[in-house]
Amino acid sequence: EYQYLGDVIDQCQFGYVNLLIADCGVGKNYSTSRLPNSWVVSPLRIIVQQNANSANASSDGTEVHVEEVEENVGVKRVYANKKNKDVYTLEIKERALCTWNQLQTVYEEFTKQNTAHTKELDKLKNVTLYVDESHGMYMDVYKQDIINVLYDIIDAKIFQRVIFMSGTSSAEDYHITFDKVIRVRKESAPKITTKVVTNDVYSQVAYSVMNSDADGIVVLWNNKSQIDKLNVLINGEKNLLTVT
Repeated sequence: EYQYLGDVIDQCQFGYVNLLIADCGVGKNYSTSRLPNSWVVSPLRIIVQQNANSANASSDGTEVHVEEVEENVGVKRVYANKKNKDVYTLEIKERALCTWNQLQTVYEEFTKQNTAHTKELDKLKNVTLYVDESHGMYMDVYKQDIINVLYDIIDAKIFQRVIFMSGTSSAEDYHITFDKVIRVRKESAPKITTKVVTNDVYSQVAYSVMNSDADGIVVLWNNKSQIDKLNVLINGEKNLLTVT
């Protein structure tokens, strides 16, 4: 209980533009991709596909099936005549998993101010936009065009709210002022590892002891003179506790 983001997200009081800092393994994608009225946008298509596989898993009885995962899964232009690209209807889903690129289409439609599409675009006023891997906003400079579009979307208030999600960011990393910065941590018990060494060759045992990352090392020798020689080889770099 209370091990994942989905267990506590209802307790988070978000503003309009937010930063959600959550540890790896807390279930950012799993939790948000299963919420109604939510768009989860990721920088890469492979991440979108992984999110869809997670969202379609309904072992807990939640019906969350996503029929298609494409660039246009959130917003789609439907042409009556494919030869005429100026005339089309707009279809917007209130729940979507897609790449950041999808936001370009949203902003293009918004700036056109086409009254025929206003009602469809207004659906997004009830949708929360979750920006997955948001640290890419300041690290992936090659995506600067789409990053600029995201900031434009925030200024235009097209979505109900925007939530940046990352496990490695801080608010100071972004060129924006957040209404809320929320930190979700997944507490885990410390893991203690032990290495057991049974080798009789002094040099090999010394090497194993010196290069092990284990918290504790047990050398199974029943010979004090051997242990004394091992201490010489280790040369005081690590302490040996002799149990007799």
